[in-house]
Amino acid sequence: MNYKASAKITVMGARKKLLGNQKPRVDIFKDGDPRIAELAIELMAEYGHELLPWQRSTLMRWMALDENDKWANHENGLLVPRQNGKTDLAIDRIIGGMVFLGERLMFTAHSTDTVEEIKHRV
Repeated sequence: MNYKASAKITVMGARKKLLGNQKPRVDIFKDGDPRIAELAIELMAEYGHELLPWQRSTLMRWMALDENDKWANHENGLLVPRQNGKTDLAIDRIIGGMVFLGERLMFTAHSTDTVEEIKHRV
């Protein structure tokens, strides 16, 4: 999939179109069954929490199951600049794991504000 995003911003009165590529430069993962992620995405959408295409794709990979219903990808990483939706993705992952897998999760962050925001939103 090739996700492209565009936005128009006003810079000192002029409109400027910004383009960004939502497809990662490095993307290594094993395929798996995305049913848990799909359920989480659907549940959160019912509450008005819509993920961007790159967030949906990432969640599908993070929560993919192998043929034995074990994680297809045991280690996951994400490198995204500030203010680009990492917290929204984490919230869907946390709630999806708690609701559909019975997980008990612990979330940590460098900033206590981030921890408090996620605790409040979950």
